[in-house]
Amino acid sequence: MNNYALNKRSGLSLIEMVTVVLIIGILSAVAVPKIYDSIDAYRLKQAAETIAGDLQYARQQAISRSQSIIVSFDIVNESYTISDISDRNHPDQAYVVSLTDSACPADIVSVSSTPTTAITFNQYGIPSSEATVTLDVNGAQKTVIVHASSGRISIP
Repeated sequence: MNNYALNKRSGLSLIEMVTVVLIIGILSAVAVPKIYDSIDAYRLKQAAETIAGDLQYARQQAISRSQSIIVSFDIVNESYTISDISDRNHPDQAYVVSLTDSACPADIVSVSSTPTTAITFNQYGIPSSEATVTLDVNGAQKTVIVHASSGRISIP
């Protein structure tokens, strides 16, 4: 018989296996926190875009109906309500959005609008004052701004 064929090894040694497991462990230790950070950033961005979209919707409804529309924020319950507009999926219910029950949960940190935590769009789509809504997801914050002069909504 051929001695070369008997001495030939197949497979991996214990040292090679331990090295591979260590490399995978180190890469996981580096990658997992970054994945969680990116998930939080995504949730924050989606929550801000949801609020900006609903503010734009309220503004458009104020213009099309030629009446004032009020968006009231409830910081304690992490939600907001759009007055005189029914829910798109449930026409018999008020338009209420709870950020804690949404796909991208976020905390409403503050709403700065004079004089209350409500933003009122007049029949021309102009808000009663400049307003900012600040959101938070695990320490990261994003602001939605309603510009007083134009009614334009932006997320810087």
